[in-house]
Amino acid sequence: MERWQELFKQELEAGVKAAEVVGGRLPVEDRFPYMLGWVDSDVAISGGLLQMGTSHLWQLAETHAFFDWFYITVPSVGLTLEGPKPQFHAHTSLEKLDETIRRSAEGGWLRMLGTKAGLEDLMDVKSWDDLK
Repeated sequence: MERWQELFKQELEAGVKAAEVVGGRLPVEDRFPYMLGWVDSDVAISGGLLQMGTSHLWQLAETHAFFDWFYITVPSVGLTLEGPKPQFHAHTSLEKLDETIRRSAEGGWLRMLGTKAGLEDLMDVKSWDDLK
């Protein structure tokens, strides 16, 4: 695995740099609705971690802007007609999502939804477990 890490070091660095650009361009303060879209599709919650696997550098960069992955690795490489494609695996603590949920409940989308839709309980949410 370390060999793949070194081989695709430039791609990993490019993904992290792209994430910084994407993160800087996000015009919203409450990122929870955007993060929720990823959790519904490509990001899994398992063992207290948020995890994602992808071979697309753009997807790694965009999700890194939201989730701030603390560990990114290249466990394998897929061979395609376009050439080798690194298979990225990223994860971070579930606390990243919990923190975003707390902020949203205090003054973002969850608070607004709780007020407008009569779902006042949403304003007291502090974590992913509370939200479920």
